[in-house]
Amino acid sequence: MPQGAREAIAAIVRTIFAQPDHASAMSQWRKVADGLRPRFPRAATVFQEAAEDILAYRHLPLEHQRQLHSTNPLERLNKEIKRRANVVGIFLNPAAVLRLVGAILLEQDDEWAVAHLDRKPRPLLSSFGYPLRGARAILDVAGTLLGGQDTVTTVEQAVEAYFDDAKARHLAETTLRKRRKRREGKLLPFCKAQGISQLKQLTVTTLRTFRNGWPYSALSAVKRLDYLRSFLRYCKDSDWIESNPAMVLKPPKVSLRPTLPFDDDEMTRILAAADSLASWGSFGPKARAMILLLRYSGLRMQDAACLERSRVMDGRLFVYTRKTSTPVYCPLPPDLVTALDAVTNTHPDHFFWDGQSARETTVKSWNRVFIKLFKAATPPIVGGHPHRFRDTFAVSLLVKGVSLESVSKLLGHTSIKVTERHYAPWVKARQDQLESDVKRTWAS
Repeated sequence: MPQGAREAIAAIVRTIFAQPDHASAMSQWRKVADGLRPRFPRAATVFQEAAEDILAYRHLPLEHQRQLHSTNPLERLNKEIKRRANVVGIFLNPAAVLRLVGAILLEQDDEWAVAHLDRKPRPLLSSFGYPLRGARAILDVAGTLLGGQDTVTTVEQAVEAYFDDAKARHLAETTLRKRRKRREGKLLPFCKAQGISQLKQLTVTTLRTFRNGWPYSALSAVKRLDYLRSFLRYCKDSDWIESNPAMVLKPPKVSLRPTLPFDDDEMTRILAAADSLASWGSFGPKARAMILLLRYSGLRMQDAACLERSRVMDGRLFVYTRKTSTPVYCPLPPDLVTALDAVTNTHPDHFFWDGQSARETTVKSWNRVFIKLFKAATPPIVGGHPHRFRDTFAVSLLVKGVSLESVSKLLGHTSIKVTERHYAPWVKARQDQLESDVKRTWAS
């Protein structure tokens, strides 16, 4: 930029700082940059990139902007902190640093609070979103500025600590992956877009805005809200926040539509389709055994696909679901035991899993097999899904008088309420049984 043009350009730049608010200042800044670009393109580029940093003080209350438009007060404060730290020399621990810096910041804040009493300004640090409650609040701010070893104040730090704790608890890899995807893939981008970095900025209003942007169904939204509550509960238990704002959020209303069981005709058609595909690849010869296992054991797809041979002994299956870790023995019909004994597999310790691929990959492969099976049935099975075998197992027991508590244990549910919610009120076969019982009383 030529020397002769600097005075005129400086006068134009000063018009930016004469604007009444941040939005107006940014607008004027862009106009000045556009005006400089034809003659001084490099200067205009540097000028535009520095806009947000230079105008950051305009976000603060008006009574503080006059003192903060320059870095001189900050430089003086840093110099005073350095001078007093040099006097001490060596600090024994981070708490000693916090006490010294906190005292300096408290003193500075008091000076701001009493200066220009006719303007009645707020304490400076409260302008940054810290609700001051005496010296303790100042020390909290000092800990934030210094990055204290035992203090987690940012959302990103809290998310990382949350997952480190989950790993230490040896949660299932699928659980860790889902939680990380939902926290890092949703919460962190939202915070970045909203300019949120501190945990204390996650207020009820902020979380409502976050939730309102979810494109999920009601059931999925309930699960994600549970994950959010779990994360913030961990932060509260760690004394990083005073309360859990997610607990105030009300979950959406969920209308459960349980999957109905397969009837006898559908089971016959599915087994016939499996027999017709018996020579199809490596999955075809095992399809009939898998169908019978799902139907007569009530196992979830992943537990069935990765079932060890050692868990089938003397015609009984030792049921130990990965999801709930609930152990129980379930007797198996002879046809199923015979079909399992006939299964040949590359891994000698498992019926269906090769022991090398990820468990989730095996489940996805079997899901594709069942899609093909349901289409190959004559006529095709409408709404077929592997989980319906589990429903078939549960309903077949309920309609024959097995107690709900026993069915709950066989399904591996942690609570009988889960079983009742999914099966008791809505299954048509059980409703028919109830109607038959009522009509039988009329005859007597």
